[in-house]
Order: sequence, then structure tokens, then C-alpha cells
Amino acid sequence: MTWQVQFTGLAVDDVADAFAWYAASRSGLGEEFLADLGRVIALIEQSPEATQLKRPVTIRLNEFTVEYFKTMAAETEIPYQTLINLYLRECAGTGRRLAMQWRNAKREVA
Repeated sequence: MTWQVQFTGLAVDDVADAFAWYAASRSGLGEEFLADLGRVIALIEQSPEATQLKRPVTIRLNEFTVEYFKTMAAETEIPYQTLINLYLRECAGTGRRLAMQWRNAKREVA
């Protein structure tokens, strides 16, 4: 089965606005944006199930961690949730482990 991505309504306007913003930012950047968008659309059309690889979860993070990623997000203009996902994906992909030890407390049952 062949799939085809179609943009409608506001999505068409969003792509046009994004192109205009990139084109105004740097010569040739608008065209780079459209080329990248075309490559992503081609990937989606080849494997539409791949767009469902993320799963929404609820996680409690301490304030320091959230602020750290929000600061990085402001510097990089990447949403902080995306940065957290990228970091965790890198850890999972490289097999990185936390440098900590848990005390194994065994209880005797009387």
C-alpha cells in the first residue's frame, strides 16, 4: 500500500510561514527547510507506522532538572521536552548507567 502525506488548511499556511521565516533569516535557508521537509515526508510515506514510536508518559522531575533543560531550551530554541527525550535516548542508545549504588536491605521475617 502506498501512503501520501497531504497538507491541508492551516498546515499549508504553517509551512509557508516557516519557509518565509527561514528565507528571511539566511539566504538559501528557506530552500533547505523545504528540502528537509520533503525528506521527512518521504520517510513518513515509506513507513507511516514509524511516526508512532513515541509514547506519552507522566514523570515527576525535580525543579532543578526542569529548569536546567528549560535554560538549555532557551539557548538552543529546542523545546525542553525534546531535549529531555534526546538526552534519555542517547543514554539508552549508548548503554550509559548512573554512577550510583543502592543499598540492598534484606529484612528477616520473624
